[in-house]
Parts: sequence; C-alpha cells; structure tokens
Amino acid sequence: MMRRHRNENPLSLFSFQDIITSVTGILILLAIMLAIAVVRQKASRPVVDSQLEIESLTTQMQALEAELAQLETVVSETDAQLAQWSGRTLDELRTEQASLLATRSHEESKLKNQIQAVSDAQQRLKSTVAEAQIAKLTKSISEAERQLSEINEKRDQLSSGKRVVYHFRNTASRPWLVEIAKNQIRVGRSGEKAAPKNFKTVGQFVSFVQAQPEDDRYFVLVLKPSGIDHHDRIREELESLDVEIGTELIGEDQTALDSQSGAVFQ
Repeated sequence: MMRRHRNENPLSLFSFQDIITSVTGILILLAIMLAIAVVRQKASRPVVDSQLEIESLTTQMQALEAELAQLETVVSETDAQLAQWSGRTLDELRTEQASLLATRSHEESKLKNQIQAVSDAQQRLKSTVAEAQIAKLTKSISEAERQLSEINEKRDQLSSGKRVVYHFRNTASRPWLVEIAKNQIRVGRSGEKAAPKNFKTVGQFVSFVQAQPEDDRYFVLVLKPSGIDHHDRIREELESLDVEIGTELIGEDQTALDSQSGAVFQ
C-alpha cells in the first residue's frame, strides 16, 4: 500500500476564526450604540418634569409643616388644660360640670323665652295689621254707603222734581241742549257747568250756531209744547246748515237746563 505524501494541504480554521471575531465585534458595537442611546434618552428628559416633581415635593413638605404646627398648637392647648385641671380634685371638677350644665339649662330657657316673645310679637303684629285692614275696609264701606245714599237722594230728587236730566254717551263732540219754549230759547252744553245762554229770537240762536266750529255743531232740541212754532223754524235753519240734530219732548212745567249749572245736575 502506498503512503500519502506529507506535502498535502492540512485543514485550516483561520476563516472560522475571522467570522467569530467579526460577529463579536458587531455585537460589541451594537451594545455600545444601545448604551449610548439609553444614556442620551435619560439625559434628554424634560426639565419640566423635574420642576413639577420639585414643586410637588415642596407642596407636600409645606402641608406637613402646617399639620405639624397645628399638632403643636393642639398639644400646647392640651398642656394648658391639663395644667389648669392638675390642681383640682374630682369633686371640684364635678361641681364645675354641674355649674356648666346649670348655666346651659338657664341659657336654653332664656332662648326659649326669647323665641316665644318673638312669636307673640309676630302674632300681635299680624293682629294689628288685620285690624288696620278691617278698619280701612270699614271706612271704604262707609264711604261707599255715603255715596250710594247721595245717589239715591239725587235719584229721589229727580223722580219727585221737574228737572229732566240727559246722559249722553262719550263722543267726540258733546251735544248742546236747546230748550225751546214760547218766548225763550235757552242753550247749555252737556256736561259743562255754566249758566245757559238765552235767546229771544230764532235769528239770534241761528247766529250763535253759525259761530260754532263745524265739528262742534251737535244740537238736541228739548221741546216744550208752547215752543212748537220756534221748533219748526229752528229745525229748518239747522237742516239748511247741515247740523246734526236730535229732538226730545218735555212737559211745560219741566226743564232740562238749570239757571245756574246749565246741563249739569247738582
């Protein structure tokens, strides 16, 4: 058998070592980059978070200091109270307690009396107000009764007397009452308190009518039996002037115009 020659190429691991070295270097590089990124991330935290954390801690510290001061005050007050009571016996403390309870009971009694006094005052006030309202109502009733009595009295006077009273509706122009008798024509304005105007002839009365504004020419002829002739002539003259006319009949002994107040009843 032939032997192999010793000059043949031996097995080499150099390439595998290169690959291992390269991979290790890459891993080391990645670890360094990751460490740098972590350091940069921690270094880039906003300053605001730190300030907020500081402010929060400061607020908590102030609250704790205030609570500590309050506790110190309570301790001081407790010490003072204990110092005040330290020299007293149990009987003395019980006596003071009884005195305080008696004072409390007395003050509660005074408060109840005051509440009752206020309630009584309110009742008296309500009673006074009610009495005043009743008195006012009574006065109003008395006044209404007085006015009704006057109205009834006037009504009785009208029904028993010879005065004729006319009540006209409220219109733009108030009528003139023209009382026509045999030898006299008297004129008075409805609702106007004044002595009536006297005319002897129809011509004088027509002149008076013509002197009035056109929108104020509204005449109610109050005719007595003796004035029928004057009435016909007056009506003709007023119709020729296109005057609004009304006619009422009364007895010879009646009158529609008072010698002092005219067409107003008093």
